[in-house]
Amino acid sequence: MILRKETLLILETRMTGHRPSYLRRITHLAIADGRRVIIAMPASCFEHPVYKRLSEKFDNQQIEAIRCGELAREANPYPTNPIKMLHNEYLCTRFYKEALKKARNENVIDLILINMFDDAAVYSGLLKLNLDGIPWLGIVMRQNFHFNAMGAIGPPASFMTTLKRKLFIRLLRLIKPDSRILTIDKSLDRYIELNYPALHQSIDHIPDPVDKKSTLPSADLRKSFEIGEEIFLILVYGSLRKNKGISLLLDVMHDLPKNVHILMAGTQSSEIEKYLNNDRNMQLINDGRIHQINRYIDLSEDGGLFNAANMVWLGYRNYYAMSAVLVQAAQYNLPVVAARTGLIGWLTHEYKTGVAVDTDSANSISRGIMSIVNNEYQSETARYNDLASDHSLEEFEISLMKTINKMQHSTDQSVVSGGVTHHIS
Repeated sequence: MILRKETLLILETRMTGHRPSYLRRITHLAIADGRRVIIAMPASCFEHPVYKRLSEKFDNQQIEAIRCGELAREANPYPTNPIKMLHNEYLCTRFYKEALKKARNENVIDLILINMFDDAAVYSGLLKLNLDGIPWLGIVMRQNFHFNAMGAIGPPASFMTTLKRKLFIRLLRLIKPDSRILTIDKSLDRYIELNYPALHQSIDHIPDPVDKKSTLPSADLRKSFEIGEEIFLILVYGSLRKNKGISLLLDVMHDLPKNVHILMAGTQSSEIEKYLNNDRNMQLINDGRIHQINRYIDLSEDGGLFNAANMVWLGYRNYYAMSAVLVQAAQYNLPVVAARTGLIGWLTHEYKTGVAVDTDSANSISRGIMSIVNNEYQSETARYNDLASDHSLEEFEISLMKTINKMQHSTDQSVVSGGVTHHIS
């Protein structure tokens, strides 16, 4: 008798931010654990380099692609209008169901993982998410209604934050024991445990991971860009969008010493490209103080970037979620200038790995940068190693498998008690 491999269906709506790295890690982990993986995304997402590498590494017995239609939703995926937000999230739940229907045409699905469940978490507290009774995991990364209660700086209290809190708590009440919410935010896990202990069984914490620091020789980017050792280099890394506070950094650059330069590494949004190339900032470019790699950065290139830098920019604005760049900086013992708000500010303070600044104040940003330039920042108290180890890939894998095993136990209990389960070995 040939035993069928269990099949994991991964649902994703786009490939930006954290999403590609999570897709890669979870796919690798699932296949290493003996599972088959089906990835369902809008067709355009399969053009991303991360998926292309996965398809080159694994054969079609290990990985399958389901190309879905594009989502018709608001241009802003996170609108501030509650009705538009709920409508966007409704469209995502509809996408999940349509993708699942396609996947089940020729496959038995044992477990579903929603890579970025923030796309639909609030709406799913309004109307229960039904994925044909199949156990599912949803990873949330952007919830912020709890920050102020947990000692972090969150968004101002509003109808929207109240709505999100109430519907998120209702979501936890609706989840069956064989499914889970996973949060990369330890403060959210603590908030639920302290304030809603009966619901804590519906949510688990998994660390936001970074890959191991490369031990391979890295490119000497200072040599490539002809950046002298006397230059203090600020690394701006990742998907370079408006909320990364890049315009704030460019504005203060004009008043910083001439030996302070920026290395911008990552795909620039059209808005950032336009701002960078305005008349005022062209002077910085012409002076050779802005160095650019305007494209997707592969994991193998990280060492060269971080080894070249003296400091990492995390002065994001109106951004309350986590950034893996914070942990990557810690891996290389690099201080950060970070927004004082949200998870980034909370963790920077907790681990003392840099200076938290008020991103509404140019003076605060300038002082923060210069405190590091002038060696006034007390780096000997920084807990770089602790931050990096707490967010290691190993910790992520252990936490994820622990949750899956708990869900398996719940499913097995359902079978014993006469319940219906879709788990097949």
